Amino acid sequence: MIANVIILFVIAILAALSIRKIYLDRRHGGSSCGYNCAGCSGSCSHTNLSEEEVKRRQARLKH
Repeated sequence: MIANVIILFVIAILAALSIRKIYLDRRHGGSSCGYNCAGCSGSCSHTNLSEEEVKRRQARLKH
């Protein structure tokens, strides 16, 4: 019984820390996209691609 409580407590702490990290990243301008622009479809807010290039990349990723 006590082992279950300890495991649940550890999981709750890890979840809270993960949520806090996501919140702070977004608050400071971070994103979940990872900035991997080479494999990006171009639909994120960090792109500087033209509309045509965005559509081309999205079509390529769908296939």
